[in-house]
Amino acid sequence: MGSFDAKDALKARGYRWDPERRTWWTEVADDARTAEEFWLATNVYAAGHGARAMAPRFEMVTAADRFL
Repeated sequence: MGSFDAKDALKARGYRWDPERRTWWTEVADDARTAEEFWLATNVYAAGHGARAMAPRFEMVTAADRFL
């Protein structure tokens, strides 16, 4: 699996590309984070899958961050 396959897998899972930050992103509820990390480790960050980083970076977004 190459980087294009990883891109396709991310798109199929609902991730969006942010061209300004040059990163794929999605929003995940706290109770779904562990399952999402497992999916990423298996389908994107595993050896041979074309990832350019070692692991995902998570950013907490609160209501205040989003709406103020």
